[in-house]
Amino acid sequence: MATARAQKQTKPSFAWASGFILRGDPGKAANRLHRIYKRHGELSAEAVREDALNPKSPLHQEFEWDKDVCYERWTIRQAQSIIRAIRFIGDDGQTRRVYAHKQIEKRVHVYMPVSVLLSNEEDRAALLRSAVRGIRAWQARFEDFRTVLPQLFKAIDEEVTQVELENASV
Repeated sequence: MATARAQKQTKPSFAWASGFILRGDPGKAANRLHRIYKRHGELSAEAVREDALNPKSPLHQEFEWDKDVCYERWTIRQAQSIIRAIRFIGDDGQTRRVYAHKQIEKRVHVYMPVSVLLSNEEDRAALLRSAVRGIRAWQARFEDFRTVLPQLFKAIDEEVTQVELENASV
């Protein structure tokens, strides 16, 4: 008769997703988020903020508490939203993005008309690379659905791979 071997329980490990600049220990943050979830039966931004108001919370350091800095950052975000939200409606009724993000230097970002970016080979290649990164990020975000939507993921993989190959030399 076979006996079941007890599996060693390992402590789960956590990391911050790529692209996020956070200072604290992701394991402590994950544990705190789970506590908030258990306490409320759901996880909301309001509940997380309420917890983070306490300086002893491991989430506290992830917030900017200086009101002047918050105001400036928030209004910059609002301006970015306005730029990203504007759409042109073509004669065919289709909406198209008017402005796209362009990185000038490592920490300097601006928006340019899409038509201008597409007319320059280097900018067009950068825009395509950005689009591919966005599609890959979408795939990572919805990876749990790969078994539910295999044809969609396969088609995306094939198309994106083709675009990557066509633009590898640029």
